[in-house]
Amino acid sequence: KTLVQERKAAYRKKDLEEHFTEYYGVLEKYGICFEDIWNMDETGFCISVLNRKIVIIYLNTKAIYLADPDNRESLTIIKTVSAGGKVIILFLILKEKILVEVYFNNNLDTELVFATSSTGYLNNTLSLKYIKYFHNQIY
Repeated sequence: KTLVQERKAAYRKKDLEEHFTEYYGVLEKYGICFEDIWNMDETGFCISVLNRKIVIIYLNTKAIYLADPDNRESLTIIKTVSAGGKVIILFLILKEKILVEVYFNNNLDTELVFATSSTGYLNNTLSLKYIKYFHNQIY
């Protein structure tokens, strides 16, 4: 089958029913509960520092006006959610070696964990750090 055919076949009701019947059977067979099933996703944002304020926008926003295009950085946010509804505190990766005070003086009303990398993206070192952080949050 080609990839296109496989994708089309995946939308057939019969195939979906078979998949989830098998899926729930595996969960039951091995005693896996929804609270033990986790999904981790990362997304990128662009931040801009304007008059000592931080503006966070999605990277895929089409029209962005910045008075000073050099006064912006990218960051990565990792969100992890269980099938049972538990959410782990957001993990933000900034492109810095040192976290600057301007990032924190912004009245964020949610708990966040900050990390840094030279690129602002997830790397091997931060992946291991996140795995340890995730483990400590769920156990």
